[in-house]
Amino acid sequence: MKTVYWVLGAIGSGKSIISDYLFSEPPFKSLEYLGSDLYKKQFFDYDANKSKIGYRCADDLVFYRLHKLCISNVDFIFEFCPTNRNKLNTIKAIFKKYGYSVIAFFIGTDNRSVNRKRCSERENAGADPVDPSKVLARYDEALFRIPELLSVSTRLYLVDNSDIDGLKLVAYFTKKKAYVLQPDCVWLKKLNSIFN
Repeated sequence: MKTVYWVLGAIGSGKSIISDYLFSEPPFKSLEYLGSDLYKKQFFDYDANKSKIGYRCADDLVFYRLHKLCISNVDFIFEFCPTNRNKLNTIKAIFKKYGYSVIAFFIGTDNRSVNRKRCSERENAGADPVDPSKVLARYDEALFRIPELLSVSTRLYLVDNSDIDGLKLVAYFTKKKAYVLQPDCVWLKKLNSIFN
């Protein structure tokens, strides 16, 4: 069955890093990778003053490619921050229309300050700046989209990326069952309503 590997998380959670880790080997290495940040770097010349324009153009291109890939019935990888309601609804409708199986990976961190620090580090290394208030505000928004992501996913993996000690698979879900591997995970505890 045709499959989309959907990588999700708040701004600064480490989606791109996780994607490099998860999909760097065959057969995933040959799949097309969609992501606004990646497209912005590849196709649009931007600086700090143009970053919003570049991001919007990259976003439009991502949605164009999303449609084209789905029409072509191929597997692909899609990185996305699930905080924009309209975009999320559009993506869900596209997956349903074209009959895709969704295997989702949600990347979480213990708190907002982890994400904010990573954004600052990226900015200091030359990446475009992200408004700190945006990073902080969207942390919970992304986290509490997990039940909705579960409803459209064949499988959903929750991966902790809080520190440099390495990635931790904290839980995963199928349509019929939840498997909690790290019940002490700080951000997972906020989602007790999923399991009750």
